[in-house]
Amino acid sequence: MKIFYTGLLFFFLFNLQLGFGQIVPLSNSNIHFDFEVDENDYYQDIDAKLTLQYTGEDTVRIVWERNIYSLPDGWETAVCDPKLCYLPGVSTESFVVVPNQIFDLAVHVYPRKIQGDSGRVSVLLYEESKPEEKFEYTYSFENSAISSVSENSGPVERPSIYPNPAEDYFFIKNDESVVSVEIYNLVGQLVQRRNYLNSKQVNVSDLHPGMYFVKLLDPGYRIIRTLRLNKR
Repeated sequence: MKIFYTGLLFFFLFNLQLGFGQIVPLSNSNIHFDFEVDENDYYQDIDAKLTLQYTGEDTVRIVWERNIYSLPDGWETAVCDPKLCYLPGVSTESFVVVPNQIFDLAVHVYPRKIQGDSGRVSVLLYEESKPEEKFEYTYSFENSAISSVSENSGPVERPSIYPNPAEDYFFIKNDESVVSVEIYNLVGQLVQRRNYLNSKQVNVSDLHPGMYFVKLLDPGYRIIRTLRLNKR
């Protein structure tokens, strides 16, 4: 009999432009979906895809480099570019694009029948002849299996924020493990970082109204949870 664990895998993809460049994201950079980890399927494949466009005027070779910032033990990840899908051991490759070409850049995650919490993988893109003009797309993912229950306790309650929408500040419920808070805008720029231990409320009065992503970090500065914040 197969055993499934239901969770939520949240991919927060954002672009950090380090120089004037010509690689533009076209698809929605906020991708999330429900998934089931099959303990009997070693080859299960979870796919997150970002659609991009090269807006330069010349045919060029694009180099990509994969960086694994954090990943649950036993999980593997791989990259697919317009040319090929690669094995997990491949961390850099290149491909050719023509002017105005639209292409997909996908990151695959293979849980290998293992439950995990969260991780972060980035792919750095740049023209081979212009390595100083770089674009970094970061895939942050969270397996929110809130139904997990320990043998001697009730359901594990994950941190949440309130009020949401918020005007001047918000609080964090179930905040025992939270030591730091980072807030990002929709294009992935860090707009606020606070030491949560010094204040049990997070002041957001200086933020413009709109949607933001709030990352809650533990004492090891690992991501506990990523949440959406609607700032009024």
